[in-house]
Amino acid sequence: MNAAYRVLCAAVLLGYAPWLLSQEKEKGDQPAERRIVIRDGKGIVEGAGGRDGRRFPRVFGRGARTVVKPNQANVVDRARFDTAELLVQQGEAAEAIDVLRKVVEASPDATAVSAAHLSIGNILRQQINDIKGAVAAYKEVAPPYDQLAENYIVATYRDTGEPLMALKVLEDVLKTAETPQRKARLLELIARLYQEQGEIDLAIETYRRIPTAITYDEAMAMRGRNGALGQRFRMDLIRQKLR
Repeated sequence: MNAAYRVLCAAVLLGYAPWLLSQEKEKGDQPAERRIVIRDGKGIVEGAGGRDGRRFPRVFGRGARTVVKPNQANVVDRARFDTAELLVQQGEAAEAIDVLRKVVEASPDATAVSAAHLSIGNILRQQINDIKGAVAAYKEVAPPYDQLAENYIVATYRDTGEPLMALKVLEDVLKTAETPQRKARLLELIARLYQEQGEIDLAIETYRRIPTAITYDEAMAMRGRNGALGQRFRMDLIRQKLR
């Protein structure tokens, strides 16, 4: 009985092993599932890199996505953003900028116009290495992308080793800021940059300007709006990275 049982088990295992190996092979041939990991303080989306299943990293944050498309764009603007994105992928950066400028010139949607300015800045910085042109485009960005553009200005000059230039540009942007909320946010960013550069007296002086630029009521409204809209905006960006 025991010998017969052992023979039966061996037969089952011998029949099962090839099937198990084939399943493992099929599993190995499939693209790896995408996942988000944190590396060097940045979010990294890892996943399959094409049909051969190689893995690739994509960084999000600091303008990793070149063409930023608003979620609720009308069909005309959406077509232009999609066209620009494909042109960038094909290495046609100048033509992509021309397409996005049509959004700036013709679109009645202020959010789409803001996204177009932001995208033009990204293309100039990432594809053409035109720092002056990129910063000029970022300075034109309005809500809801203005805070992102300000961060890109800082990132641009950090990349070029000129953080003091970021301070100069942000001071220029501050002069044209229309709302107390934006003025206060810019002052806070400028103060932090001074602090990073070891200019503590200038940082203290800038921090002291914030209470004169905004009231408590405006500051509380800013906190609520930045919390809800800012979180939704960040999630929109992350969803775009995962597509």
